[in-house]
Amino acid sequence: MTVDHVKSGSFQDIPTTKLIMLGLAEKKDIPFLERAKVMDLQKAMSRLPRKFFNNLHATVKKSGTSVEKTLKPYRKGATKAIVEQLENHFDLLEEILNRVRNRRVPLIELASLQDPQVLDCLKSFGLSDRTLAELRQEIEELRERHNLYASLYSRFSRSEVMINRQDGLREEENDLEEDDNDENDGKPETHHILDTKEWESYLKDIDSGRSILTLQDAMNLEVPLQSPSAVWLFQIKESDLFMEKIWHLMVKSAQTFPLCRKDLQIFVSQCATEWVRLARSVAFGSTSFILMGEIVRLQADPNVLSKRHLQIHSVEGVATAYRNFKNLQELRHLIGPFVAALRFFTILERGPIDALHNFVKTNLLKNWDTTTLAQMAETGILRVVNEDLNIDPERPETRNAMQFISSLVTDENRSPLIEWLREKTEKDMEAMGKILQGTLLVAYGNF
Repeated sequence: MTVDHVKSGSFQDIPTTKLIMLGLAEKKDIPFLERAKVMDLQKAMSRLPRKFFNNLHATVKKSGTSVEKTLKPYRKGATKAIVEQLENHFDLLEEILNRVRNRRVPLIELASLQDPQVLDCLKSFGLSDRTLAELRQEIEELRERHNLYASLYSRFSRSEVMINRQDGLREEENDLEEDDNDENDGKPETHHILDTKEWESYLKDIDSGRSILTLQDAMNLEVPLQSPSAVWLFQIKESDLFMEKIWHLMVKSAQTFPLCRKDLQIFVSQCATEWVRLARSVAFGSTSFILMGEIVRLQADPNVLSKRHLQIHSVEGVATAYRNFKNLQELRHLIGPFVAALRFFTILERGPIDALHNFVKTNLLKNWDTTTLAQMAETGILRVVNEDLNIDPERPETRNAMQFISSLVTDENRSPLIEWLREKTEKDMEAMGKILQGTLLVAYGNF
């Protein structure tokens, strides 16, 4: 009967400690701990009934006594060997508990520490909920840190550059204002931007799936890039605008690869500075329209350029610049035909219309590429667009009216329809109205 109780872990049903010791000695195949490793505890518990070690410890460590004091009388005779095993087992279990409390658990054992039975066992030995919560918080922080730096390493570790006869190193993705044919002048060559040994060693050391470092040691490792810079680079890494206009150009001008930890920090800070400079150039209206077109194409959301910065909180005015540029870009193709159409109407004061037509031709058509929003603001055209014409994507009434008027003009700046209508008398117009009315009535079935 005693052996059956031992097998099931029902030690509370065995009347004396000596019978418990004898029953344990008779069973012999109990997987007591031999190393202070969480994974060994998990393996042992998986082979035993649930709460086996919990119940055994609760029985042996009676109220007011220690395990050592309880086991001391049975260190001789038939129970000597099992007592030695038990003392060693509980010593190792206590060591595991201390390692957990002090964050000295190897990362490779953290998965075993998540096992509910293991946690239940350690709680019965004194692991507090607060300690467990703090431990879980650090484990999650380390996991996020690994994901962050692994993502950065995947994105920025290497770059393919072009070897050019005239310019030496050049990015494979050419700057917009360079001749496209230059791509054929060189050959691609891959450069390792990040220090491979430094980054891969760090990622391996904080990988909970294979690292032998303890949680405390892993958390104290020096990161390959300071955390604020790493977080910012992660937030901006999917921006085509940043990659093409900042990162690639900075890589192109760099002198030495790969970049060690110190040099990388300087490099990223310089990229952040250039990103701020680009945002301010857009916000202040000093960016040429040809570059603004590329900026809007590469980064459709102005908030990325406005708010995702390392050294400052945000750059005000970027969204407004985006909106003004898009309006002018659309008006560039719309206002020319619109003004041309107005010239076919009978207008008392034609001077402003002719002046507007000349302005559009000179500023929005001929010199578009080199024009800036700041120059447009000086001419007053932005005030006309935003206040007089009230151009707003959310209120398309003005734009729709301009599109309709513009549609009446051909590519040769003629308007046969307007010319034809101007030749008609009032009776002709009344007759056409009746014809249209009758046609609509038939179409809608109202006889």
